[in-house]
Amino acid sequence: MAARKKIIDPIVDIENQIAKLQTQLRSARAKKATDAKKAVAAAIKANGAAQKKLSTLTSKLAKDQAAAKTKKTAAVKDRVAKGKIQVAAQKKVVADAKAAVAEAQTVVKALNETTKLAVAIETAAQKAEQALKKAAAKKAAAEAKKAKAAAKKKAKADAIKAKAAAVKAKAAAKKAAAAEKKKAQAAAMKAKAAAKKAAAAEKKKAQAAAKKAKAAEKKAAAAAKKKAQAAAKKAKAATPKAAVKKPAAKKATAKKAAAPKAEAKKAAAKPAGAKAASAKKAVTKKTTAKKATAKAAPAKAASAKKPAAKKVTAKAANKATEQKAAVKKATAKKPAAKKVAAAKPAPVAAEKPVAPAPVAQIKPATPAPAAAEKPAAPVAKPEAAPAAALAAAEAPVSASLFGDE
Repeated sequence: MAARKKIIDPIVDIENQIAKLQTQLRSARAKKATDAKKAVAAAIKANGAAQKKLSTLTSKLAKDQAAAKTKKTAAVKDRVAKGKIQVAAQKKVVADAKAAVAEAQTVVKALNETTKLAVAIETAAQKAEQALKKAAAKKAAAEAKKAKAAAKKKAKADAIKAKAAAVKAKAAAKKAAAAEKKKAQAAAMKAKAAAKKAAAAEKKKAQAAAKKAKAAEKKAAAAAKKKAQAAAKKAKAATPKAAVKKPAAKKATAKKAAAPKAEAKKAAAKPAGAKAASAKKAVTKKTTAKKATAKAAPAKAASAKKPAAKKVTAKAANKATEQKAAVKKATAKKPAAKKVAAAKPAPVAAEKPVAPAPVAQIKPATPAPAAAEKPAAPVAKPEAAPAAALAAAEAPVSASLFGDE
């Protein structure tokens, strides 16, 4: 990259050149004066030498002339003539030397006058320049004072203007902040409404899913009930033969069913209040129904079409329905007890009181889900199997089917 050319003010450049030339002029004048003085000295010296030679030649000529008076020989005459010529020539040299001295002195004098005049001019110029500089400085000070006052006035006006602009900007910023706040509030409200709408949609979706699950559960319960009824019907048809063949097995079944019943009573006694009382009553009623069924067993063996057995079965079914209503009523009064009772059916289900070994030999089609949800209704005797199966079929599979939850 080429070096940037420095911009020079032409006036300043000329002034600098003048200053240099003046310095050179002073040096040249001083040298010329020195040379003139040297020339004067040399001319004076040459004049002295010429005069000395002239006096020597004059003395020699005088001696030759004196000798020529006594001796009038040709040689003496020649020396006198030659000496006269030399003296004349030397006089001319002396005259030239004197003229050279005078000229040199004139030159020195002229140079001195010129130098004196130049010094006077330079002094006057310096004085004038100083006066001009002083006037210019005074004028510049006045202009600076004037410019300072103008700048102060302008700065004051600019400060007032800037203050007004700051106030205006502050108002604009406040307005913009208010607009942003309003916009943010609107966005928040919109987001809240959208969230509410989404929550409502989710709730609706969950309700639909719950309804669908409830319907599916109800359908499954109906299918289980139907299956249990079919199994009960099948067990009822198979009960008379099994009762005639194995009366000892009935007693063992009753004894084995009594132990789970007692444990079921203990498990049902843990939940609070009405549920425990209802469960106790239900167990008592079911025991009565089982006894009645056991008493009616010989009559069934004698005659399967006897109306007493049908009445006992219908009575047991009615008692199971009443028990279900009482449990539902107690659950509605005390939801905490319902939740605790619903949370602890596992131990009773683990004991499997619904499927004792003798009944397994008879193979009554008692469904497992119904037995798990109705632990207090084990089949004591083969004759009571149809009533127990009907009661288990009529029992609810889940509390959610009736809208308790």
